[in-house]
Amino acid sequence: MLEVNIRSAGYEIGEKTIRDIAFSIEKGELVALIGANGAGKSTTIKTMLGLLVNMDGEISFGEKKNPYAYVPEHPTYYDYLTLWEHIELLMAARGSEMGSWEERAGQLLHTFSNG
Repeated sequence: MLEVNIRSAGYEIGEKTIRDIAFSIEKGELVALIGANGAGKSTTIKTMLGLLVNMDGEISFGEKKNPYAYVPEHPTYYDYLTLWEHIELLMAARGSEMGSWEERAGQLLHTFSNG
């Protein structure tokens, strides 16, 4: 069961983009967040997944580790990271061991690089 109780959350320290959101979702239940642009749907999802640390409240996924992922409408890339560092970041987020993907990723980078 997913239990959400967000008293407030925002992107900046002191900012309160969303307030007073509480709900629970049972296993197998299908739900959707529906609202106008700027209503806080994406902010709510990001808060639930721990992507926003400026949050007052509780998110509980039961006894299991967070089994969910977030795929944004527009992918985020970090200008200061290399392609390899992006891959490391994504694989770490998946909980993958370094050796399980490092060799294959290196082969693909070599194949598709200009060198």
